[in-house]
Amino acid sequence: MINESFVLKPCWKIIKVFLSEKIRNRVYFHSSAEKLFDYFPRALLPTEYGGDLRENDMENWSRKANADHKKHGVTGQLNYF
Repeated sequence: MINESFVLKPCWKIIKVFLSEKIRNRVYFHSSAEKLFDYFPRALLPTEYGGDLRENDMENWSRKANADHKKHGVTGQLNYF
């Protein structure tokens, strides 16, 4: 999560008690988009978060992912990351 509201962090402390450790470990709070580059390559993030992925690229990726999903189904879906 980037630039979360001041209400979310206290709520998260309550919510995470009910989640498995696996799910809790998947959620990170970042004060800026720059911290995302520690976890994701710049090429995978949209330009609005300081990445290199243009909206047109995201549309093409989405079309290709949907077409591959229809072709291969869930079990044979290709890895896009």
